[in-house]
Amino acid sequence: MFIKIMKLIELTKKMISLPSYSDGDLFESPMTNFLLTYMKNAYPWLQITTQKIAPNRYNIFATDGMPCSLLVVNQLDTVQPTTDWTIAPLIPTEKDGKIFGLGSSDSKGNIAAFLTALSSVKKTIGLSILWYV
Repeated sequence: MFIKIMKLIELTKKMISLPSYSDGDLFESPMTNFLLTYMKNAYPWLQITTQKIAPNRYNIFATDGMPCSLLVVNQLDTVQPTTDWTIAPLIPTEKDGKIFGLGSSDSKGNIAAFLTALSSVKKTIGLSILWYV
């Protein structure tokens, strides 16, 4: 259990460090590129595709190839950071057992939790995943 918690923390921190907002340039591509590579390596039984939405913006869709009985959906993007942050938004910070950073409790933390749980499974039947922009 401890190893899974450490994996969750590590994965959450990695995703927090990746820009994932509409900046007119990279948009969410650092986050989507990381997730594509991570998921292809960690979950070889999933068929993973992308859907181009606009330049540097695409959704990720994964399926185990069986008729869908569970669809997990989560957004990839976060709001663009403002000057109101009291910490650097793309540098994950731990304080009092909590992780702070852009997307830690919305988007990136959600995806990290799901992917960490999925790593306990060797095969799924009827799972589909949509990470969208």
